[in-house]
Amino acid sequence: MIPTARPPIRLDRNTTPFLNESAILRALRAMTPWDLAMYPEPGAPALTRAIADRVRFPVDRILLGNGSDEILDLAMRALVPRGGSIGVIEPSFGMYDHFARACGVDVRRVPARDTLPVDALAALRADAYFVPSPNNPTGAAFPRAAFEGLLDRVDAPVVIDEAYAEFARQDLRSLAAGNERAIVTRTFSKAYGVPGIRVGYALGPPDLLDPMRRIRMPYNLSAWSERAALAALEDGAFVDRAVAFVTTERARLTDAIGERGWPVWPSRANFVFVGPLRRGAEVHDALRDRGVLVKLVDWPGGAEGRSLRITIGTRDQDDALLRALEEVSAWRA
Repeated sequence: MIPTARPPIRLDRNTTPFLNESAILRALRAMTPWDLAMYPEPGAPALTRAIADRVRFPVDRILLGNGSDEILDLAMRALVPRGGSIGVIEPSFGMYDHFARACGVDVRRVPARDTLPVDALAALRADAYFVPSPNNPTGAAFPRAAFEGLLDRVDAPVVIDEAYAEFARQDLRSLAAGNERAIVTRTFSKAYGVPGIRVGYALGPPDLLDPMRRIRMPYNLSAWSERAALAALEDGAFVDRAVAFVTTERARLTDAIGERGWPVWPSRANFVFVGPLRRGAEVHDALRDRGVLVKLVDWPGGAEGRSLRITIGTRDQDDALLRALEEVSAWRA
């Protein structure tokens, strides 16, 4: 018999380390052959109403997307003119750059660590701003007052990306109810544990969401995705368990990495950030060779090296990571 390679431990995708089986099974049981023989309802109205009831927003202030990535892409295309600019912090979510390049939009950046640089962002005078909280990849969460300050300072849409908000026990969604320049995005990919269904949503004023709605593909969510998201939305117990585990394990992993001499940042997401490391690329490759995959992150300017973003896994997975870090401890600096 030819031996098979052990699959790698994937701590590079910021997924939840548990299966949301109840949501998947409920969605499957609810499907019929007739559901698959028909086109889904444009805009996924059943899911839109369910989210509206949950977050207490009117349906015209909700826009569903094929993951929150589609929402971000729609915002870029609908709200930023070609040849215009967006303002972002760095390091930050790489997809903002991806969507900007595709739309012919310039990206203006200001460095950020644990605080939101409101004055520096406002000075960019961008056509729109895209800011994640908690920030991907650092895990820093910015307070509501900082976003209120930014919204007061700029005359442009501010897209607040709350993909990891549940893990921070932070909720900025009400900003999208009280400010006509704020859009807040959420996703089912992280705390709900179902990234494979590709469902996210935006909350915001109709003046911003309607232009996005007009260019959205009519059948952007499949019937399967809508049913699965409805089931996941009902399963608050799964989210509570996932968040409780990640919060506890995040503290354990942060302490353990720090005790081993690695520069680890405080995080309020479902990952930790290690760096910058002068030999970050070598550490990344060495962990990969030991069967542990983490995300290699460029550090702004590049002078200080590169960093690692490490997803919170199961205890066994995280223990394997710690053993691998012990083996490459000479490269901590």
